[in-house]
Amino acid sequence: MSSPNYPARFTAACSIPFVVMAGMSIVIQPPAAQAAPCPATMNFSVGGVGDPASTNTPGVPAGPRTNVPWPATVDNNAVAVGQTNLTNAVNNFRAQCPGSHVTVTGFSGGALIAGNWRDANPGIQNANVILVADPRANGGISSVLPSVPFWFTNAGPRPASPVPTSNVCRNDDFICNMGNPLQDPIHTLNTFIAWNFGNPAGSHGYTNRDVNPAPGEHVLPNRQAPVIPEVVKVPVKVPTPRQMSPIEPFVSGQVQKQWTPPAVARGTAARNVAEVVPPVVAAALPPQVGQLLAGIPLPH
Repeated sequence: MSSPNYPARFTAACSIPFVVMAGMSIVIQPPAAQAAPCPATMNFSVGGVGDPASTNTPGVPAGPRTNVPWPATVDNNAVAVGQTNLTNAVNNFRAQCPGSHVTVTGFSGGALIAGNWRDANPGIQNANVILVADPRANGGISSVLPSVPFWFTNAGPRPASPVPTSNVCRNDDFICNMGNPLQDPIHTLNTFIAWNFGNPAGSHGYTNRDVNPAPGEHVLPNRQAPVIPEVVKVPVKVPTPRQMSPIEPFVSGQVQKQWTPPAVARGTAARNVAEVVPPVVAAALPPQVGQLLAGIPLPH
């Protein structure tokens, strides 16, 4: 009878606990974290002037939401920053969730940004836009009034777009329907009064119930009766103040295309008058004037 193989048995016996422990370690190891599923729709919100966090945008559909921050002031810098932030937010989301739908809702100054983003992306798919009180609506302030050189560009009426868009505007809202003051001055005056003194929130106040998300033009009735009867109106078509401005082509075209204000790159609104003066103009000014302009703060 052969002698037992003690070294082999000892090695096998000693290896059993290690095998068991290795098996246990595999069993009790927590599973790898799974990526969150993409939502069917992501809602992007761009608030109005005075709402830099974009938390008070009326009409944003229910569901996952991304608030787009911007300076929320009335100047070209703020609009450019907002459009850049919206573009980056949508692009980052689409990179992670290419199959998800995108809805962009903007209110007032935020509608200006949302509409400009739409116009810059005419080929975007699986997306829709909701513009509430868009200043570039037909009859809105940015389609009627002339630009303010080096400060705010009124780019004219909003062009048509293949992107499904809901345009919501109250009839007496000065921002989106002031009308042509040279043709219908009483309506313009009434909208200005309603905008500033209307109750309870003025003609520029909107709730979620006021906003129809379906594509198309949605004109809401006056919040209250006009203060002045609108019985006088020029019977023929009259150019708008923007169309009659002799400097508008320069303001809307050359300056805006050739110069990017420094505040845009900084991601904030302009801090003083000197920051909205193009370099070609600033170079022609005496140093004392430049220092004076830099000392004049702009509202934020």
